[in-house]
Amino acid sequence: MSNPRPLEAGVSLKAVREVIDAYSASGSGADLGVTLRPDERFSLAVAAQNVLAPELTFLRRPVRYARGLEISPACLLKPLGLDALLALKLSRIEGRSWSPAGGVELGYHGA
Repeated sequence: MSNPRPLEAGVSLKAVREVIDAYSASGSGADLGVTLRPDERFSLAVAAQNVLAPELTFLRRPVRYARGLEISPACLLKPLGLDALLALKLSRIEGRSWSPAGGVELGYHGA
């Protein structure tokens, strides 16, 4: 089976407003995402949060939202009549180390 959309990309624009006591601040930003699906069994997604990071100034000093990056490969296996989706997620927030996560989703399609 052919893959009709092997590459997908998206942009998310956001507006934020925070209130602390009597002070408020607002800003805007953007996130980016790309998913590559070379075939129906494998995908690789990359998401970058706060590529354009919101910057809020409550009093005098601006505070910028931290940037983040997620890399998520996934593979679909079909052993013994099951669908087994294996996924890994590597996440990193600016100024911190990489954080791994993973999971398996099983599905059965009986007769």
